[in-house]
Amino acid sequence: MPGVTMHGRWHCAQNHKGFIIAESDDAEAIAKWVEQWSDLMTFEVTPVTSDEQLARVIG
Repeated sequence: MPGVTMHGRWHCAQNHKGFIIAESDDAEAIAKWVEQWSDLMTFEVTPVTSDEQLARVIG
């Protein structure tokens, strides 16, 4: 998906869960990326920032 870089996927066969690390500066691109799979699975998206980015936000 343009605007989203997937860094990796990991799967847990015992409880049918998976984890994806993806990077984007565009929340809309992430939403579109998730939407294309929403008929097959559910997602929980957790935005994160680096230490440096968070320091700029909280001062």
